Amino acid sequence: MSELRLRVKLGDSEFEAEGASAEVVARFDAWKDLLGNGHRAKPVAAPAAPAEHRAAPVVITDGATDPVEAFAAAVDVTVDQVTGACSPSTATPYLHLDQHCWEALKKNTPIKGPGSVSPTTLAATLLVLWMERLGPTKPTVENVDAVLNTIDLEDRNAVRAVKNCQWLQYRDGTILFNPAQRSRAIAIAKAYCTKQPPEKPA
Repeated sequence: MSELRLRVKLGDSEFEAEGASAEVVARFDAWKDLLGNGHRAKPVAAPAAPAEHRAAPVVITDGATDPVEAFAAAVDVTVDQVTGACSPSTATPYLHLDQHCWEALKKNTPIKGPGSVSPTTLAATLLVLWMERLGPTKPTVENVDAVLNTIDLEDRNAVRAVKNCQWLQYRDGTILFNPAQRSRAIAIAKAYCTKQPPEKPA
């Protein structure tokens, strides 16, 4: 049975548990029910595992308990597609881009103007989506540069590219989504992973 360690903080309420995946998910569901009933939850702590066995915190998304599954669900692709296109990891550079997926995205989007996608924009978009699954840390331009290096690309104007992107925001040295444009970010991520033209958000 797979082991899972989960830590979530919502406002003043915190949840932490470690153990069998099914048991941790059941505790998490009970904690959510308490919050829904207006109770202030206290941390549900499990004995800490030895440092060499500790897993990275996992954020539950769409019922998925594995961060890669959650990433795939967020982008609306299969785990195989997101793994082949991004090779997500909990260690830097966090993502390894696929040259074939990048070339397909370039063919499926305009070179310039509305609808165009720069390498920096793509890397930043994928990093924000992936790092949301890993915890509260937000990607930086340095993270974007490291991801671009995985397909031998660089961008000396990365900050400008992020600031010029309608669905990305650059704040205090970190990159995050413009909430009103999140669907556009997901459409680009899905197009990259599937090698298909971007879907128009509803």
